[in-house]
Amino acid sequence: MLGAGFLSGREVYQFFSGTDPLLSVAFVFILLFLGQFFILSSDFEKKSRLYKPIIAISYLGNIFIMSGMLSCINTIALTAFNSRSLSTAITIGVLIVSNLIQFSGAGGLKRVNLVLVPIILITLIFVVFIPNKITYVSSGKIAPISCLSYAGLNLFLGMPILMILGKNKAKTTSFFAAMLSSAVLAVLIFLIYASLSGSGVDALYSDIPLLNLINKHGVAVICYYFVLTFGVLTTLFSAHYSVFQILDNTFIGILYKILLSITAFLISRLSFLNIVAYIYPFIGIIGGILIIILVFEQAFFPKKPLKST
Repeated sequence: MLGAGFLSGREVYQFFSGTDPLLSVAFVFILLFLGQFFILSSDFEKKSRLYKPIIAISYLGNIFIMSGMLSCINTIALTAFNSRSLSTAITIGVLIVSNLIQFSGAGGLKRVNLVLVPIILITLIFVVFIPNKITYVSSGKIAPISCLSYAGLNLFLGMPILMILGKNKAKTTSFFAAMLSSAVLAVLIFLIYASLSGSGVDALYSDIPLLNLINKHGVAVICYYFVLTFGVLTTLFSAHYSVFQILDNTFIGILYKILLSITAFLISRLSFLNIVAYIYPFIGIIGGILIIILVFEQAFFPKKPLKST
């Protein structure tokens, strides 16, 4: 969830602009907590008739998240080096590294995230939040559809990994894990939105709104570029892992995995702003609806276990 769309400020601005940040964040926290706990503690693979088609849609949806992350990598490299050819080469290189990491499975992905996520949180606090004015303006407005879309986007596309993490875990463990991760994300959303509001940044047409809050010279901007890059990588690797699960490691399977990676790269040629503005909300709404269908199925039409003979 701590990806480039989030850490750039672009995603937060897209989904929460014009709303009351405290009310919206509180609503999103509830949606994320309930959704994560439901996914972590439910064994869909055995208990749901709809598991296979829905998880397949989730896997394929992550191609667009991969595209967004690759587009952000391209934006970062282009800003840093001012060379389109070099930024394209860096983007392709990152995609190749991501493919190699996937062969180590969920264990490799977990190890990468254990290192990168704490670095992201610490840098974000000291480079963005502390130096900038935090402003809370209560408008009393809340956008339920935007909140549902944001929660649906994160829950639906994170479902494959959440299901793996929730296997053989006690419900109390899943409860506290969902509570903690949702609370951390909710607080960060509020701080990012309040930072943008307090500084009067017109972020509407900016790919990386939070960059406008940082002194363009010195250590701060370098640290922010690093943490943004880390955020891109965590999301890219996680989304790529989900896409990887569609196919096996036979020759044909690997060939199709390469073709999916090429597809993600081609979609990434759209700007990061356009991907977040148009594709993310659509996936979020579809994902939210499918998760609601899963909840409804589990509540009223649970799959009966096979009788042993």
